[in-house]
Amino acid sequence: MKNSILVFALLLINSIFGQALKVDKSPVYNDNKKLSELATMVDDNRGGVYAIRPYFAGMLWSKSVKIGYYIEHYNSDLKLLKTHTYKLEKNKEIAAAFANDKQFYFVTYQKDRKARKINVIAHYTTIGEMKFKSKTLFSVPSENINSFYYDLMRESRKNTALVSNVSFSQDSKYALFYFDMYNRKEEKHRVYVLNSEMDLVWSKEIKFQYKDRDFDVEDFQVTNDGTAYILAKVFEGGLFNRQYHYVLYKFNKEGLQGKVPFVSNQYYVSSLKMLRGKDQDTLNIVGFYSQYYSRGAYVDAFDPADAKGGSYRVRGVCTYQIATNTMRINTQQFQQFSSQFIADKYGKVRRGNSGRIRNATVDNIVLRDVFYAPNGDMIVAAEEFEMNVQQTPTTYGTYNQYSPTNTASYSYTYGDAMLLRLDAKGKLIWSRNINKSMTSQSLYNPLSSFSVTASDDNVYLFLTANKKLGKLSKGRSTFKEGFSGVTKYNSKLYAITFDALGKRSVRPLIDNKTSDVIYYSKLGIRMPDNSIYFFGRFRRDKQLMHIIF
Repeated sequence: MKNSILVFALLLINSIFGQALKVDKSPVYNDNKKLSELATMVDDNRGGVYAIRPYFAGMLWSKSVKIGYYIEHYNSDLKLLKTHTYKLEKNKEIAAAFANDKQFYFVTYQKDRKARKINVIAHYTTIGEMKFKSKTLFSVPSENINSFYYDLMRESRKNTALVSNVSFSQDSKYALFYFDMYNRKEEKHRVYVLNSEMDLVWSKEIKFQYKDRDFDVEDFQVTNDGTAYILAKVFEGGLFNRQYHYVLYKFNKEGLQGKVPFVSNQYYVSSLKMLRGKDQDTLNIVGFYSQYYSRGAYVDAFDPADAKGGSYRVRGVCTYQIATNTMRINTQQFQQFSSQFIADKYGKVRRGNSGRIRNATVDNIVLRDVFYAPNGDMIVAAEEFEMNVQQTPTTYGTYNQYSPTNTASYSYTYGDAMLLRLDAKGKLIWSRNINKSMTSQSLYNPLSSFSVTASDDNVYLFLTANKKLGKLSKGRSTFKEGFSGVTKYNSKLYAITFDALGKRSVRPLIDNKTSDVIYYSKLGIRMPDNSIYFFGRFRRDKQLMHIIF
């Protein structure tokens, strides 16, 4: 009888939460550094993983200074095998890490002030050991390096994911190092493509006929044949009529092989990311589009120069499928958010006399993640994000923007999360909004946001929030911080599951009150098999968690 009840309970859980999640944890361990977090995980191609953890000196994330990195090797059971401590020296930083069948690498940048160059250095060891050797891969002139290197070295930068200016091909046979060189009169870049043994395959200085202020690189990728793709935002127009559009460029060792502009007089593409699939003949570009909204209605077609009395509002998801051989657009689609998405966000919305939905706008969206589910569907994750600035009054009690005694304080609002699932051809299957509200004084607070992964059937969003959900109108709920913020004693790590049709279920995966650590939901590391790792910490106690299907 008990066995029957147990089987029924398991079937009920699987029916509610879809595919069951398997949660593995390492033993709780202690190291000498109180402040540390997870930067990246690297598959060792033998069933284990390497973890890279920066550690800090200081009391708060926003005030701390990065001191060095722990490099740890775990087996498939999350048993710690070997460790290595890399202490940062002045003008040094880790930028990337990867492994091939024989060796594990991490790559550092070192600024040589006398020679006026930045040396790119690979540190490598045989898998199973921690005896590192080093070799210089190449050097880049430092006097014209744009903001990347200096942002990487700034103490206030706590973005620990090692994505920086490096892209790896899907089969890990090629690495692309991308440097934006500062030049006011023309846009200049340096590209270096290396193989899995860290030998230089080709390099090139690329020039674009734009002023530096009119050209922003949004994304770059290297494919399994060593071809580089660069997605840029190009600005045009004057100071009071500044518009932009996106352009995709293709390069190899022979030079420019083609480009594709993304321009529409009906929709305004507000964000784009590249998404490479197993088919090397096509490249998917995915993002969000906006439409001009004026006097209570969306304008179907207009000249941006004539835009007055309205604003752009995010309307839905856009997809482009590019034929990489011809660099032409095979298909393009602009699809509105579903009615379910609007109901998630606003409950029942009012409609005007024309039947249009009123007060159902979506603004301040940041594209967080774009990736493939194992079955080939495309998953898009986004988040409402807003930076708030508060000026501190002068000693006389009045605000004067010209006074040198004025100071500004910043806070960051992480609003609703948004998930969309599209099929391999870019058709929208479902879109959902997850109501939440979190604020932080630091842009890099590891508890301020979420992480996403997917199986064949389900999409999973992981979020650390208060143990009590907030209540909204129309029976809706919201994830919140609580009066004292998110702490170990008042929070849970939630797994929010969406099945193949977009039906949602919420499951408290970890109750942090009974857990030894609190897990950093913003810093989940998704692996090539779509399993995901989280790092947890409480005081000096640390723990690694692996979630698989």
